[in-house]
Amino acid sequence: MSDALPPLRTDFARQVRREQQWVLGVCALTSLLAHLALLWLWPQPGGRVGVASVSARLRSITAAPQLDPPVLALPMAGVKPAASAAARAGSAPLPAEEGGASHHPAGRVAPPDLSDYTPVEQLTSRPRFLMDMREYVPASLDEHEVGRIVLQVLISEGGEVDGVVVESSELSPRGTRRFVQRLDALRLAPGMFDGQPVKSRWRLEFSFAALE
Repeated sequence: MSDALPPLRTDFARQVRREQQWVLGVCALTSLLAHLALLWLWPQPGGRVGVASVSARLRSITAAPQLDPPVLALPMAGVKPAASAAARAGSAPLPAEEGGASHHPAGRVAPPDLSDYTPVEQLTSRPRFLMDMREYVPASLDEHEVGRIVLQVLISEGGEVDGVVVESSELSPRGTRRFVQRLDALRLAPGMFDGQPVKSRWRLEFSFAALE
């Protein structure tokens, strides 16, 4: 008499395999849901910034439509303003609270003339940022500095910032000054016209929101 065990029934083996596949499927689905939950809770670009040195949040950067050059009011710290079209025509400059204020890197004697810079709308290739603006720009701002700031960045053929014209700002005067000074060290690819780098004028709107 043989002691060999009878072979397992085929239908029973199939049932076991189906149960194992069902368990594996449930485990895979649970893992997927857990990963989705982590992605939902993890800070996303434009949300809360997870960098200790950043105390304000850059909500958006928008390329604003180009307008006629503003009449420059007295710039910061005794810098001589550039002559605007209205000033050259003999018009009196606007008061400081109504006009735009200009700023330029410390090495310059006077800010450049806006007429030397081509609006980006007229270029064949616009300038572009070479750094993460959401982390770079707000790093020097205090937590209470929220709102919008509209300005024109004057960019050289080499992609350096030659100057900044502030058209309007909801930041404090100190916050506006620190923000504009921060732009001096921006790294950009210059604007191009017919394959050649040119001086360009880029009108931008930055919007800041408080950390939540």
